[in-house]
Amino acid sequence: MKFSMRDKYKKFYKNKNGERRQSYLYDKFNQMKQRCYNPKNKGYKNYGERGIKVENYLLIFENYVDEVIRLLPKGETINSMQKKKWSIDRYPNNDGNYERNNLRWAPPEKQGRNQRMKKNNTSGFQGVYLHKRSKKWVAQIRSKRGMIYLGYFNTKQEAFIVYCEAYLEYWGQEDYSHMISLHPHWDDQLKQERSNYETVK
Repeated sequence: MKFSMRDKYKKFYKNKNGERRQSYLYDKFNQMKQRCYNPKNKGYKNYGERGIKVENYLLIFENYVDEVIRLLPKGETINSMQKKKWSIDRYPNNDGNYERNNLRWAPPEKQGRNQRMKKNNTSGFQGVYLHKRSKKWVAQIRSKRGMIYLGYFNTKQEAFIVYCEAYLEYWGQEDYSHMISLHPHWDDQLKQERSNYETVK
């Protein structure tokens, strides 16, 4: 394979030996484009079909490489990110495009939290679902140790309050504020529910 770009970019392309370390960024770059522009790609419905695009600047591979290297956390390299299974995430706007002001490196568990609610969610709240047998609302949260069940509640709002408290404890203020910012109506309902609780109390 012949290279026409400067030497600094060569190692980021797949070579004849198929070394995964050197092809890591090229794979991520190609996957990003496929999700946004190829209707036959399995991820297209969650990206391209939603209108998510790639900034023209980032459609050039060399520019993409420069940008993701610029975003590396201090002391980290592309190789260390690959070993940790970190990748590029759209942040702070999960509904936004792949743009230079909307990208970050993130570990798998953080990317998992930076997502829309699943279509089968019936509560309207993240981390809350109806237990059919008991007719109670269940709150659960995923931590670094795995899934943690937080209890059964009479209302989904009560369950979500407990979920939010746990979210703060496990993931911190920055991630909590971002989660609430994605769903502003949740904050209004939380304030109302807490107000009702204080009144009853």
